[in-house]
Amino acid sequence: MPVIYPDPSRTTLPDGRVRHWLADREKGTSSASVHENVIPAGGIVPPHRHDVEELIVCLEGRGEWTMDGQPFDYYAGCVAHIPAGAIHSMRNTGTGPLRQLAFFPHPNPPSYWLKNEY
Repeated sequence: MPVIYPDPSRTTLPDGRVRHWLADREKGTSSASVHENVIPAGGIVPPHRHDVEELIVCLEGRGEWTMDGQPFDYYAGCVAHIPAGAIHSMRNTGTGPLRQLAFFPHPNPPSYWLKNEY
């Protein structure tokens, strides 16, 4: 029987980005998680890495994500595959919010920030 998770709490981070976990260990998952990021115009997700791969689906907006120093255009409908250990970041290059979903094969994946941002 499927489980419907309650409306997730949203966290506004120091850089103005809004993140909320839709499914994770705290909500009862054992092997996967997903969160939504809303990045304001001009905002960034600083360089970081994870021990597991990440899939990011752009739902709205336009941006540029960088992986291991190489930039890629990113817009609604795109899917970014980030291999485990790859250093990556995101920048909103549009005039409105950039909204994306991030999927992990881990219930609570740690992020390793290059400059200890969070």
